[in-house]
Amino acid sequence: MRCYHGMKPFLLAVAGIASFISVVAQAGPVGDGDAPPTSNNAPMATPPTQDVPTPPYPLSSNAAASSDANAGLGHKATTTEPEPGVKVTRQGNKIRIVGPPPPPSQPARIAMTRTGGAYVVPVLINNLIALEFFVDSGASDVTIPADVVMKLIQTGTVNGEDFIGKQTYRLADGSTMPSAVFRIRSLQVGDKVLENVRGSVAPVSGSLLLGQSFLSRFNSWSIDNTNHQLLLGSSAQ
Repeated sequence: MRCYHGMKPFLLAVAGIASFISVVAQAGPVGDGDAPPTSNNAPMATPPTQDVPTPPYPLSSNAAASSDANAGLGHKATTTEPEPGVKVTRQGNKIRIVGPPPPPSQPARIAMTRTGGAYVVPVLINNLIALEFFVDSGASDVTIPADVVMKLIQTGTVNGEDFIGKQTYRLADGSTMPSAVFRIRSLQVGDKVLENVRGSVAPVSGSLLLGQSFLSRFNSWSIDNTNHQLLLGSSAQ
């Protein structure tokens, strides 16, 4: 009996520990604060979605579809395919995007009229007189007959300071002819205007020639025989 009474406190302690363990097991894990109990049937929280940034260059159809699919999954688009002509390079954490080159500018087209086997175009001289010039790539300078030059002098658009000397020109028949050389303040063909064009004075019976002192100042020029047009590229001035 002594032995039994000596074991009684021990047995009571063991029973108390077992009761505490049972209560803890029913209460669940201990966390920060009193969290509400969860149910197996409760819906799971939806993770927040992130906006897909618009790439700084146009995407191809495949890349756009990939980007839309990623956006639906809440992920950022990490790879894109640029359109042809767009170059993307990466250096470390920097991305360099080079767009396609601008399209080349189209040449100006000026309608020409065929006269005696040659083409003529309307030319505005010094913003004053409009006359038809023969397009002559074989002429060194723009050539204007003396009576037209006199008209320019009378209107004040050509003066003594515009004459810059004399030069001897060889004509198509092999003969030579001295001529005064002067500065034409402006020549306009179509919407193309050049200033300070070198010109020479021809006899009164001479022809108006649109020569190399005008044509050579464009990066390119050509004649469209099919459409009867003079094509002038950008001017190098």
